Amino acid sequence: MGTAVFILFTNDARGQNAFDTTIIHSITIQFSEPDWDHLLDSMSAAYQGTGASEGRLIATVTIDGFVYDSCGVRYKGHSTYDPSGGKNPLNIDLNTVIAGQDHFGSDKIKLANGAGDPSMVRELMMYELAGAYMHAPRAAYTRVAINGDPKGLYVHTEDVGNEFLDAHFGGSDGAHVKCDPRHRAPWNVGVSNLAYLPDSMAYDTLYDLRSAHGLGDLQVLCYQLENDPSTIDQHLDVDRVLWFHALSNLFVHMDGYYAFAHNYYLYQRPGGRWSPVLWDLNMAFGGMLADGVDLAPLNMQQLQQIDPFHMVLSPAIRPLIAQLLSQPLYARMYAAHYRTILEEMVSSGHYLDRAEHWHDLIDADMQIEPYPHYPYADFQANLYTDVGTLLTLRPGISALMDGRATNLATRPYLTVPQPWIEPPITDPPVPEPNSTVTITALIFDAQAAWLGHRTGTHAPFVRSSMYDDGTHGDLAPGDGTYTRQLTVQGGDLHYYIYAENGGTGVFSPARAEHEFHLLEVQKVIVLNEAQSANVTTQADQDGEFDDWVELFNTSAQPVDLTGYGLSDDPSQPMKWTFPDTIVPANGFLVVWADDDLLQEGLHANFKLSASGEGLFLNGPDAVTRDQVELPFVSADGSFGRYPNGDGPWQVLYPTWNTWNGGSVATPEAPLLNGPRLFPTPTSDACTVLFDASGPHQLRVYNAMGSFVRSVQGRDARLTLDLANEPVGIYLVEADGVWLRAVKSSPAGR
Repeated sequence: MGTAVFILFTNDARGQNAFDTTIIHSITIQFSEPDWDHLLDSMSAAYQGTGASEGRLIATVTIDGFVYDSCGVRYKGHSTYDPSGGKNPLNIDLNTVIAGQDHFGSDKIKLANGAGDPSMVRELMMYELAGAYMHAPRAAYTRVAINGDPKGLYVHTEDVGNEFLDAHFGGSDGAHVKCDPRHRAPWNVGVSNLAYLPDSMAYDTLYDLRSAHGLGDLQVLCYQLENDPSTIDQHLDVDRVLWFHALSNLFVHMDGYYAFAHNYYLYQRPGGRWSPVLWDLNMAFGGMLADGVDLAPLNMQQLQQIDPFHMVLSPAIRPLIAQLLSQPLYARMYAAHYRTILEEMVSSGHYLDRAEHWHDLIDADMQIEPYPHYPYADFQANLYTDVGTLLTLRPGISALMDGRATNLATRPYLTVPQPWIEPPITDPPVPEPNSTVTITALIFDAQAAWLGHRTGTHAPFVRSSMYDDGTHGDLAPGDGTYTRQLTVQGGDLHYYIYAENGGTGVFSPARAEHEFHLLEVQKVIVLNEAQSANVTTQADQDGEFDDWVELFNTSAQPVDLTGYGLSDDPSQPMKWTFPDTIVPANGFLVVWADDDLLQEGLHANFKLSASGEGLFLNGPDAVTRDQVELPFVSADGSFGRYPNGDGPWQVLYPTWNTWNGGSVATPEAPLLNGPRLFPTPTSDACTVLFDASGPHQLRVYNAMGSFVRSVQGRDARLTLDLANEPVGIYLVEADGVWLRAVKSSPAGR
């Protein structure tokens, strides 16, 4: 049986409205002080480069009509901040005074002013492209006005803070570092390049520590990178770093690690590995004319011809490139990732389609920009042709990438024949817990192949050899049939395949490890239903209408859950543990998720978020047995399996402590007031049903947050065609309500 491709995605409802890239958002700031600009400039002058906590001026902030009181505002930025300018970058803290205040899950609003980019699309486009392959912030356009004065168009970028870390890494308690020196230093001296320094305190001025700890662990990473790069995968999320380098190099983002070794974050995940996050991307696509070797400005031809392995011979100044790409295996993996991005985003023309979409979206705003950094004619031109010369050169984006593609077509490691991996097959297709499964793939033109596998969304992948020797479940030695046998535990298995020949490698799926194949393991005890907005459905023994989670025993025997864990945090699998608890045969068990341990019965020490979050059932060994990503559900709706026990998750009428059945959204039995979507999963199309005729609009996004299409109509029933879209999860905004569609298999299969 083949397996579907899944991506490492986060909560469906996580701030999606705030980062809708099909519209221009609106932010207004109202200060009580008439001299607010002078006050913000004074604060910036007092703290610039000192590393101290910047002061903030209190204001009322309105975001897309949502009003937030007592927010803290300051200027931000280095080269993009100008005390004499009328449009400076902004940093807004919604909970400076009011704890817990946020906008769709974000409490920090980071606004970039577009300085340095005549096209005004570089930053937004680079974030979206990066998000297809690694953890990356989201971004969207917004109009900003301060005290009634329009400031023009900004780019709102998602803050790499606790909310981002929780969503992408399953927690925010690890060491967190912004790699940007507090003080500007001479060329290639005192930069955040991850060079080893004997004194751990020397890192304090070169890296901005955002957590209460981490400098010592950062020093260990740098030591290992310099002295033992062959085992660096124990300390570094190598796959994400390879994507990080490939994206930066291909799209000529020199204003990051390459030229100045800054503008990125590192986060230490559970287990000790550090993962990178790109940041401050307004100078991508050749906006920075340096390459890290010297200060001589690059011309257009030099930008087009930057070697994919640039800096590989510079371990002293760029160890994160040189020490990784000097390892033959990592170099071939890097080339495979590089080729994937080149084919999917550049050769296909996808990047230019997206750039033209945003260019058209903001054109009217750019014509009336009140504080322009470039004339409107430069905005019109720079998508295709150069603006400026010498030090002020901003390459035409399509001209740069056309030349880039032409040059890269001459690079042997990007053009030599790759191996070919047929879709893998698992036997058995749905294994029992603690049983052996064989994963088989027919691979052509390969000399070796590996299986990367893990159990649990945020666990590291373990790489094991696959065999073509006729003794590991394959038919005969050398026939191109590669196999690997594994013992699966209680949790689902995530896996990918990597194969290589002497010249290059290839992944299946191509975007691994960000995407992966999923092998579902038979489950005895399953998460069956959950309600995060219980208003009138069911009260607990004290008469309180609290959140609840329902489990179901799929077997004909009672099951002892003593020592199992229930959690809403993947980094704390045993957040709440079951006491002596038996689930009857083919029976149910309800746990109240109300954070009230003093009440009798099963009451967990956490609540469910009505806006959506993850839910995890873990065995006594802390291995995940079942998990689900809960979406936003309206009051008194629930999210559960239908059919009961083994069906797909969907919005239901709540059926507390009993069988889920019949109460799903259908045209004959609408679920709740407002739009509803069915069927899901689907192989080709689904229907969105409204309470009345329209006009109505659907906006469809893939699970990475990228816009797919919009559908408009006046009927109460709109059809969403997914037949030509990849397998995966899609988010559908239906008249402001978020729905979830699953494309389960290619159409016609």
